[in-house]
Amino acid sequence: MPPREGRPISLRAPALLLALALAALGGWLSGCRGGYETETLRGEGVREWFLDLYGARVEALAVWPAEARGALPALLLVHGDRDSGQTFRRAMFAVARAGHYAMSISLPGFGESTGPEDFGGERSVRAIRHAVDYLAAQREVRTGGLALYGEGMGAAPALAAAAQDERIRLVALEDPIYDLAEAFPRLPDAQRGRLLRILGGPPSERPEGYQERSAKEWAGKLKAPLLVIHGPRDKATSPAQAEALVKTVQGNGYFAQLRPGGRPHQELDPRRPALQRWVLPFMKDRLPPEQPLKREPEAPPSRKKTPAGGQVQPKPVR
Repeated sequence: MPPREGRPISLRAPALLLALALAALGGWLSGCRGGYETETLRGEGVREWFLDLYGARVEALAVWPAEARGALPALLLVHGDRDSGQTFRRAMFAVARAGHYAMSISLPGFGESTGPEDFGGERSVRAIRHAVDYLAAQREVRTGGLALYGEGMGAAPALAAAAQDERIRLVALEDPIYDLAEAFPRLPDAQRGRLLRILGGPPSERPEGYQERSAKEWAGKLKAPLLVIHGPRDKATSPAQAEALVKTVQGNGYFAQLRPGGRPHQELDPRRPALQRWVLPFMKDRLPPEQPLKREPEAPPSRKKTPAGGQVQPKPVR
């Protein structure tokens, strides 16, 4: 018996409805990935969104403590090579539980941020400073309580941003590249190839590009305390070079300290042990204390006699 004329339509209708539902769900999920704010079961606030940087997008993630009261010190986290802001997700909850507002970003070309990458160059510095703009505008973040952490490739642009922005009151660097030109021969082949492509040549041909991506270029311009964490697996920077960063900042009259990095393979630990072991105590000791609003003591109101012998009541103070 041949099928009725309307039967094929009735068979296609559920498939069509399912396709439309999946498309709507996909759009909703991508929208959630692009921007959402929620609260965990323990009460921490979580926000994931994109900062707009001259039409380009910068992936951002923030976590803050449960039932936070008053303004909090903030820690902005900048990742190293082949990572993203999502790398710090687990560590950020530990930072928040310690009473801090934590934020991370993905540098240009990494994670969900608009590319191309520039290996810690000017675009990376602009992205970091744009995140500082965001933090400085949040009422939950304490004025004068903003710290910056950068690791590996992200350390030099973090230091450059701090040298150019006095709102950043403390800097912590883990395994920074002291001198990119000098370290170039020791870098992995893939990393050297990317640098040649991004900068257009080796250090001998493009010295300025390598110089601006080196931590030593910015240490002398920093006006804030500095913590340098140097691990045993760091091939790009020697212990003497890490010590040179510290001495440069000390020579500027600011406190600086060198601490040992983690054990081998500790960089794979998503908890980022150096944050809790070294960075958070350094923030507690070296961030400027919160300055409460000072008010001049009010003078007692004067009372003047009226011609009729009465008194004039003082005007209320606004």
